[in-house]
Amino acid sequence: MIISDSTTLIILSDLKRLDLLTIFDKVYIPQKVYEEVTFKNNMTLPEFIQIVKAPENELLSNLRRILDERE
Repeated sequence: MIISDSTTLIILSDLKRLDLLTIFDKVYIPQKVYEEVTFKNNMTLPEFIQIVKAPENELLSNLRRILDERE
């Protein structure tokens, strides 16, 4: 399983190599990542990439203080 950020998807898409992600059993992205790559970059994601909602917990709360929602 892997959770991807926007930059990784954008770069792989530009290289036409999103297929490299199929080495993982599952590829997840948060909703904010989906919004950035599909709206700002006009990208269509393959079906093997699933959008998930991040659980609310203390770790995530702490990470939000230092990371953007798309990271």
